[in-house]
Amino acid sequence: MNGILQAFVKPKLFDVGLQWFGVLAKEFDVLAKEFGVLAKEFGVLAKEFGELAKEFGELAKEFGVLAKEFGALAKEFGVLAKEFVASTKEFVVFSEALSPKVCKFFYFCWILSSNLILSQLWSFLVSGLYSIFGNRDMRCQQAQKEKNKAK
Repeated sequence: MNGILQAFVKPKLFDVGLQWFGVLAKEFDVLAKEFGVLAKEFGVLAKEFGELAKEFGELAKEFGVLAKEFGALAKEFGVLAKEFVASTKEFVVFSEALSPKVCKFFYFCWILSSNLILSQLWSFLVSGLYSIFGNRDMRCQQAQKEKNKAK
């Protein structure tokens, strides 16, 4: 056993061991510095995540306000829908008192006047028909004038 201990205690082997531990100590020092840099970076990231969390909190508050406003608008729309249904019921009662042909005419007029899209389509249809037939009448008049000139 003394031979094994003497082998470890030999100066050359002892110097190699010290050099090896010196290299390890340098590597651990480099690793410690790298971990310090990483810790600083994680600190910066934590601050950025904190700022993002604050911004998300503010956005959540704004969405809450918007949700309340949409809720109020939905209530107003519900009131308008109820009023529209009530006016429709009143119109049906009124139209039932009239003769069926007059009722259909008033109902048709009411639909056209109450619905903006249908009103716009109606005006487009009327203007289109006028442009078609109006131009046709003008062309017929022009053709008649040319016939008269040719005679």
